[in-house]
Amino acid sequence: RRKVTHIDLYFEQWPEGENKKQKKKDKQRAKRDIKLVEWDINNQIAKRNAKATMEARFLELKTLIGYQFRHNNGTILKIDNATFEKNQMFLHVLTNKNSQKLPVSNKTFALELLYINGYSLKKDSLLEEIDPPKIHPITNKPIKEFAEYIGKTIHITNFNVDQCPDGINNYLKITRIVKLNDNRICVSVQDVDKPDKLLKPFIAKDEKHLKNWFKKHYR
Repeated sequence: RRKVTHIDLYFEQWPEGENKKQKKKDKQRAKRDIKLVEWDINNQIAKRNAKATMEARFLELKTLIGYQFRHNNGTILKIDNATFEKNQMFLHVLTNKNSQKLPVSNKTFALELLYINGYSLKKDSLLEEIDPPKIHPITNKPIKEFAEYIGKTIHITNFNVDQCPDGINNYLKITRIVKLNDNRICVSVQDVDKPDKLLKPFIAKDEKHLKNWFKKHYR
């Protein structure tokens, strides 16, 4: 390995005109470099945000696992799984005749795709008392947690309605609880008065958050 012991610097006087030209070039180059650095930083941020958005969409899509839909002709379709393969999300569905893997972009798109093809939520099974899942849909390991919440009805008042200053009361039944890979907890709920209306799931940051949220709204 070579070791640097000294550096020799040689300076040469530039003609006055050449010196001004070089300063101008250096200034222009510095501006270009700054723009390149800004672009690279923004590009990295955009990539991270896109990845986080995709992960959030995939986790939301997974909340559909286990739901059943009924076709106009009586066929029952069950959402069996959701996977992410080569930057594409897939919804795995089962009927009594076959199974399919549908490419989807998010939960809303998946539901619209089912509706367009004649499927609607199987109402008679949405608000029934259900047992907690025996197998974790993500880790595939046996679970026994959250059984005390499944099937319970919570009361939430929506104050974001201009025509109703006192708010609108909503009674929501907890139908499913899934623990995500990052230890957050996804709680699926159904409106008791409008069982066919799909609602955005509640995401608790941990079990303590879930417990406090349930205690606040369960009456």
